[in-house]
Amino acid sequence: MLRNFLTFAICCGLLVLGMGYLGAWWPPGDAMAVIRLQALCGVLLLVLVLERTGGRQRALVLVVPTLAVLVQTGLALYGTASRGPGEYVLYQKNMLWNGSEPQAILDDILSVDPDFVTVQETSSWNEVVKDGLSAAFPHRLQCPTSGNGGIALYSRYPLSQPDTRCAFASGMLVALASLPGGRQIWVSSVQ
Repeated sequence: MLRNFLTFAICCGLLVLGMGYLGAWWPPGDAMAVIRLQALCGVLLLVLVLERTGGRQRALVLVVPTLAVLVQTGLALYGTASRGPGEYVLYQKNMLWNGSEPQAILDDILSVDPDFVTVQETSSWNEVVKDGLSAAFPHRLQCPTSGNGGIALYSRYPLSQPDTRCAFASGMLVALASLPGGRQIWVSSVQ
């Protein structure tokens, strides 16, 4: 009974992991991708428990797709970003208010050449990123927050803030970007 439950739970976890790769075709997949690392850790833990409770053959079968996701997730986490095929590109980064490699963050952002950059935990530790982005992105908004550092939005296109603007400590900055051809798009940086 326990082995059946563990097998079912692992399969559900693998399903959630798989759906996290469908964001290009199914918008909820993007939301599931956010919890990919946590789901992967949970699935790995369940595979180990299954193996320890006598389900060695099932665990061996289920560990193969789990390890495939682990490898892909590891490559994604430790690789660099790349510009996708979309018309506009958004680069999002939590810089960690006390991060140790701000120049690497700046280099990665500039190598992608995005249209918009949203960052969180801006602080004196990562001034080099803010200064470097200011040259490439003429339109920017910054907002202090109650947590570690602040949040900011950088854009190649003019930005207009709604009347609510960024309320101190709200943790959210929203702006309307004016694109070529009179089009507009909402862009937001959320802590």
